[in-house]
Amino acid sequence: MRTGDRVDWTGALYALQEGQDEWVHVGGRTALEMQGFAHYAAAEARDVFLFGPPKSSLPPWFTRRDWRARIVFTATSLFSSSQAQELVSLAVRDYTIRAAPPEQAALEMLFHVPQLIGFDEASQIMAGLGTVRPSVAQKLLEQCGSIKAKRLFLYFAKLTGLAWLSSLDVSRVNLGSGNRQIIKGGTLDKEYRITVPRSTQSEAVLF
Repeated sequence: MRTGDRVDWTGALYALQEGQDEWVHVGGRTALEMQGFAHYAAAEARDVFLFGPPKSSLPPWFTRRDWRARIVFTATSLFSSSQAQELVSLAVRDYTIRAAPPEQAALEMLFHVPQLIGFDEASQIMAGLGTVRPSVAQKLLEQCGSIKAKRLFLYFAKLTGLAWLSSLDVSRVNLGSGNRQIIKGGTLDKEYRITVPRSTQSEAVLF
């Protein structure tokens, strides 16, 4: 960054990552957008999704600043520690920030469905993830602690006809037991046992 440049949230995140808070990263929908997997047209800035480990928090100087976008910070053990945060570096002007790769970002995004991310939007974004690396997705699915995110990941991959789904060994993924309500008043997908909007599922039962 040059003297006189207006610092935005990416510059602030760069400062965090270069300091003692290298654990925080861009994730979820924001990471997918920055890597070209989600496109939108909006008059106002979108929510910025950042992720960190359990019990972590952003420093006051970061949270009190108006970044012209809402910062959504999630402190979670969404993945096991053995994942070792295989992040990617994204170039922003003359510096880089670390972000989740597409496979991880997709699961992070689905973790926020439907509270912060709409079901239809998640479906549209997932439909564009044709270049997911099956080996990476397999590893993350096995390490992911969110039953909801994993079921949605597999459901959307099947719904949108993504070819890499056939390369996954779902028998090695813990999908939990019982039904999970994603959409209130929706229908139950029999295979992944999640409620979905009635218009997206022909072979479903009322839930």
